[in-house]
Amino acid sequence: MLHSVSTIILNYNYYDKHILGIGSGVEFMGSTFSPLYLEYKRLFNEKKTAPFIFFRSGALIHTGGNDESDPYNQYYHPKDYKGGISLAVGTGISWAKEDLETYLSFAYRYAQTSYKQQNYNDILYTYKNYYNRLEIKFGFKFLEYIIKCFPQISQIFADQILLSAGICAI
Repeated sequence: MLHSVSTIILNYNYYDKHILGIGSGVEFMGSTFSPLYLEYKRLFNEKKTAPFIFFRSGALIHTGGNDESDPYNQYYHPKDYKGGISLAVGTGISWAKEDLETYLSFAYRYAQTSYKQQNYNDILYTYKNYYNRLEIKFGFKFLEYIIKCFPQISQIFADQILLSAGICAI
């Protein structure tokens, strides 16, 4: 099953090849969730085309509404969704050109969610969903946007802070 995820991440570069980021986005897995994560990325060189590896760890926070009761089905009870953990490890390559950088990455991703639902015998059950996925992401990093919107920050950190946005199919 193919799912679409939109994310945005704020990165901080240090020692030229190391990038630490914090990010969030929107994801649909039976209901709407918002991932909140930390990411560490290691570049293998300092050229304009650079392969990298990354590790991501965080949580999925349920942001969608819960199911509503079905007035035509007396045995249906709404689901109460809960978030869970999200972990990823992967590799990719980035291409830089002036103030815009594009990247393509592939990763293994593990995620967990759950929901509670009362069955027709009025017994409350907890169902856990475990996701093992291949994540393919295409994204952009915007340096020019940060400089225009936050000139005070750009004077302090110069080229250490980047805003990154990506679309991923998993």
